[in-house]
Amino acid sequence: MRGQDTRRYEAGGRATRHSELCTLQPCTTPRGWARRAGVSGLLWLVLMGLWSGCQPTTSPGPLQAVAGQRDTSAAARIPFPPVQWKALLLAGDDSINAFDHAIEALAILLQHHHITVVQQFSTNPARVYATVHPATTAQLDAAIPLLQVQPGEGCLVYATSHGTVNGLTLARDPASGYRLRPAQLHHIVHTACGEAPTILVLSGCYTGTFLRGELLGPNLIVLTAAAADRSSFGCRVGAAYTYYDACFLREFGKAPTWQALQRAVSRCVAEVERALGAPPSAPQAFFGDWMHAVPIPQP
Repeated sequence: MRGQDTRRYEAGGRATRHSELCTLQPCTTPRGWARRAGVSGLLWLVLMGLWSGCQPTTSPGPLQAVAGQRDTSAAARIPFPPVQWKALLLAGDDSINAFDHAIEALAILLQHHHITVVQQFSTNPARVYATVHPATTAQLDAAIPLLQVQPGEGCLVYATSHGTVNGLTLARDPASGYRLRPAQLHHIVHTACGEAPTILVLSGCYTGTFLRGELLGPNLIVLTAAAADRSSFGCRVGAAYTYYDACFLREFGKAPTWQALQRAVSRCVAEVERALGAPPSAPQAFFGDWMHAVPIPQP
């Protein structure tokens, strides 16, 4: 494995495995608020989603964390060349609205930062239209030509859903076994992106399972909402977003680099979990050898 792995490991026993994120109840936030709010309204929506009655429903075992490595490599001091990013955004489950809310808000935010959203995916039939396709592995494969990079371009994939130890839930994709698995994601990004700079953000329970060999190349950044044996929280009636998605949206516009963003989002999640009495989800990160100093495009 080449690169800086900032995963945190558990010294005690492993947490109990839970198959889903939390109680599967529909959010009460009206659809489309994020789209109508625009960039200026994103912070209000994020804070509302972060604090509107989100309570955990699972309790993994205690975590004894080891601090992540500090980046002192020479690569971190080399300016990263300008990249035009192309993004795929996926909401994998429509049992609650929080996942769709997140990609709708994120699409607005990324475009404000000059990141081109080439395709969105949803499992909610009411949201599927010309620019939003069904969230299935077949549709992801079909989107590869849209994500296909040219010199000077890079790939960004943000997927949010319920999660299991086998991957993220695709609630309306029986052909995939209702899962987006690490090997499938690797096939998509390897085919479309090759050795171009690639950033993967996986938001859901147990998403640390995506931190494995084929997804840990020198051109990759992988951020996950939880460790491989941990739940991630925040989807409950009245919540606009999960904890991780809300923190990502809140911190994205303030961070100069992806490493700074990862640290800020992890702090934000930990603060919310402590305040609400949720056990640590332990967000994870991997930065490949080429990806230590990747800036976030500014508006």
